[in-house]
Amino acid sequence: MINLKSKIVTAAAAAAFMLGTLANPAFAAVTTPTSYESNYNEASSNSSSNNWVFGDQGRFDEFFGQFFGRKLRANLDGAQEVPGPGDPDGTGEAKVKIKKNNEICVDIEVKYIEPATAAHIHHAPRGSAGAVVVTLPTLNAEGEAEGCIEVSSALHKAIKDNPQDYYVNIHNGPYPNGAVRGQLAR
Repeated sequence: MINLKSKIVTAAAAAAFMLGTLANPAFAAVTTPTSYESNYNEASSNSSSNNWVFGDQGRFDEFFGQFFGRKLRANLDGAQEVPGPGDPDGTGEAKVKIKKNNEICVDIEVKYIEPATAAHIHHAPRGSAGAVVVTLPTLNAEGEAEGCIEVSSALHKAIKDNPQDYYVNIHNGPYPNGAVRGQLAR
C-alpha cells in the first residue's frame, strides 16, 4: 500500500517532470521510473539524490534556475586577494542570484575589515586580477549590503554560464586594491 507521503512525492515528481518537459524538451529524455514507490524509498535513503526525478543534479538546477534564478556564492577572505596582500583578518560571504531578467542580486556580509569603500564583481579566474564588470551596492557600517543591479544580456549570460571566471572584491581605505575577495561558485 502506498502511503500518503509517497503519493505526494509521486505527484510532485510527475508535475516537475511535466513542467521540465514543457520548458525544455531535453528533459523528456529522463527515464521514467517504473515504480515511484521504490524510487521514493531509494531517494529518501539518499536525500541528496535528485536522479530519480531529473536524471542528474545539473538538470535539476537548470530547471529550477529558469524560474527562481541561479544561486552563486563567494567565500571572501584576504588571502585570495591578487595582487596581495588583502586584510589578513577579513572574512565574509557574498550570495549572488542571477535572475532571468538580466538582473544580478547580491547579499553581502563582511567582518573584521575597516569600513568598505566599494564592492565589485571582477572578471578573472582564481589567482588573477581582472577588470571591474559590475559595481555592487556599497556596504553599510556593519559590513552588509544587498540589492539588485541590471547588467547587459551578454554579461548576464557569461556570469551565469561561467561563474568561476568572476570574483567579488570588497575594497576599503587600508586595502584600496581589495581587502577581501572570493571567486564565484555554484
